[in-house]
Amino acid sequence: MRTIKFKKYITSFYNQSYYYTKLKNGLTVFLVDIENAKTTEVFMNVSFGGEDLLWENLVLPAGISHFLEHMVFTSQNNNYPMKFHKLNASVNAYTSANHTTFNFETPTFTLRNPNKSGYTFTGWTGSNGSTPQTTVTITQGSTGNKNYTANWLPTYPINFSVINGNGTLSATVDGTTITNGSQVTQGKTVVFKANPAYNFKVKEWKLNGNLVNGTNSIYYLYNVTEENTVTVEFETIIGINNREFSRFTVYPNPTTDVVYIKTETDLIPNVKVFSADGRLLYNGQCSVIDVSEYASGIYYMQIEREVVKIVKN
Repeated sequence: MRTIKFKKYITSFYNQSYYYTKLKNGLTVFLVDIENAKTTEVFMNVSFGGEDLLWENLVLPAGISHFLEHMVFTSQNNNYPMKFHKLNASVNAYTSANHTTFNFETPTFTLRNPNKSGYTFTGWTGSNGSTPQTTVTITQGSTGNKNYTANWLPTYPINFSVINGNGTLSATVDGTTITNGSQVTQGKTVVFKANPAYNFKVKEWKLNGNLVNGTNSIYYLYNVTEENTVTVEFETIIGINNREFSRFTVYPNPTTDVVYIKTETDLIPNVKVFSADGRLLYNGQCSVIDVSEYASGIYYMQIEREVVKIVKN
């Protein structure tokens, strides 16, 4: 890349500074950084305009400068306007009495977010501040140098499965369902939900081969920092009393104040309510739960061996 040196000058007009140089091909270049300018543009000025009808003793027809203005961007082999368009810039020109001016301008544009295998892009920092932002827009009229750095967090595969069948296992991250082997960003929490078949319950959970979590229907894997494998195993329910709760209705959902649990019998079920981050908020027997004091968001209600997602508005 060629380096071009400029000399700085200060004008008497509003104490405005500008930079000047002259290239080897004779082109004179001025750089002017005007504070609070509304546009950022490049002008190329040619000393040939509408009143110039004589060139080296050759009489020129009227309108030749305007004609040449358009011909500059015409070529059999090159589509110059399209080249500027690919650079996300617009091009224009105009002719005055003794000058023809071509100008190039970059409109407002948004930085393209990069991709990197094994990592999650968390945002740009730099001229936009120290807090990563995934959407950074350079507005038309911006001036001065701008620098941006892409920030990343590593991702890790999360594997999960059911041992010996008799139910299913699902997982979510930030409320979004993931599949076995999905890459999860470092520091995230994975919520696993065990769904036993009829007349089965959770027997045990294992994380990387080690027993965890007891027999709850929900397991939270906090602060992911490495590859993990989660498994759940189900076992047959001993006795028949649990069958009394095999069918129930939870309503309204979403709710703003209370949640009703209606079963096919008069028995009151055992209920646990968990927050989205795994905190146990309620544990007892009830058919009506008051959630009016809960913050808006997603909660998980374990009714006997079934789990229902509740949305609090």
